[in-house]
Amino acid sequence: MAAGKDGAFYVNDWVFSSYPIHKRGRLWKLEIDRTAATWVQPTPEPLNDAARLAKGLRDGTVARSEPELFELAKGGDAYLSDAALTALARQSGAWTAESPGAAGRGPGVGLGGAASGRPERWEMGARSDR
Repeated sequence: MAAGKDGAFYVNDWVFSSYPIHKRGRLWKLEIDRTAATWVQPTPEPLNDAARLAKGLRDGTVARSEPELFELAKGGDAYLSDAALTALARQSGAWTAESPGAAGRGPGVGLGGAASGRPERWEMGARSDR
């Protein structure tokens, strides 16, 4: 969410964090009469530790090991979990069928055809241009 120069709030809803893949999402404009909405704070609260970590994982300014990211992805904080999955997706560009532990990188994560010994099948599934 961001505050615009016009005083409105703008919220994005990408449905899933993988917007470049599925191309679904919306941008919402929320106009609030601040004289009637006393619940709106004049300035936003500072980010807490979890929110700072999530922001850093999303924008790539914070790095964590794969095991740490998998633990965060399994955690109970949905926002932090999604940020960890975003960071893992960024790292996955370097994964290959021959990467150490490729068939079982983490709970519920695999490389498709790579586990079956058919890396060409995995490549076909991972590429969007085919």
